Amino acid sequence: MSRHLVSLVDAVQVWDSRTHEEFERYVDTDLERVWEIPHGNYVPLYDDASIPTRKDAREALGLSETERVYLYFGVIRPYKQVPELIRTFEKKESDATLLIAGNPVNDALESELVELAAGAQNVSLELAYIPDREVPSYFAAADAVVLPYAHIFNSGSVLLAMSFGRAFVAPSIGCIPSVDSGGNIVYDDLAGALDTLDDTPLAELERVGKRNARVAQEVHDWDAVATKYAEMYDGDSS
Repeated sequence: MSRHLVSLVDAVQVWDSRTHEEFERYVDTDLERVWEIPHGNYVPLYDDASIPTRKDAREALGLSETERVYLYFGVIRPYKQVPELIRTFEKKESDATLLIAGNPVNDALESELVELAAGAQNVSLELAYIPDREVPSYFAAADAVVLPYAHIFNSGSVLLAMSFGRAFVAPSIGCIPSVDSGGNIVYDDLAGALDTLDDTPLAELERVGKRNARVAQEVHDWDAVATKYAEMYDGDSS
């Protein structure tokens, strides 16, 4: 279906050259009329006044101010491998807390997560849609964001983490290596990545997060992104 679709459209938009190559392999077709346009940041949605302090965010979420907190945030779908994240995290016997926040797409997935978390000492679940006004608290409370995709071309969640100035852990697939500003944990092995995350000083995670925020504002600025989209819709050459 994807191969048929790309034969019909006037343009295909991808984030970057890496995603372009992976998508061509996926559809087994050399694509013409491809536009490489990055995802815009989420900075305009959340002004500084809407973002609580780390202390206030953790109090609101019932988390200790002194513990490490790793966040998974977003709709929970099978390809995002959240159950596998919990299993891998628990095997490590990490001292950190893993906070899962998002709405499972079906009852079976929700039941699996509840069962896994019930046997865990350091996994906290918020299995619900998170309203926009509450989103900043989850990122303000986190030391890093973990996104254990099985497969992905593009990830808005990575840009959301960067927009909030958080380091991320994600697999070396799709757009993720290109989006990495340097210092994020881009992995081939989830267990090894979580070990690296535990070993990374909080001060270093904070430095990476600040760099992410700067890159999100500069490289993923909506004025530049919108200009590229306008050119694509106008039919100018890419």
